[in-house]
Amino acid sequence: MIINLDCTIGHDAIIRDCSTLYPSVNLSRITDIGKCVELGTGSRIIQGIEIGNNTIVGAGSTVIRNLPSNCTAVGSPAVPIKFT
Repeated sequence: MIINLDCTIGHDAIIRDCSTLYPSVNLSRITDIGKCVELGTGSRIIQGIEIGNNTIVGAGSTVIRNLPSNCTAVGSPAVPIKFT
């Protein structure tokens, strides 16, 4: 797991193996981040969200709904645009 500069992580957040938080990620409380997830620079994840394994969240995105595994999501609010 890599947690880069200027990230904030709320209480009871779970960050699983091999995940990366790029600079300035805001991760709210009670979130569950799957394995091998990449959270892009300046992305924001609100409380209670689950992000599936191998998912990429684009820089500056705001995640307000759960994201499935094996996708790339971008925007505000973040929506999956690609599945692998």
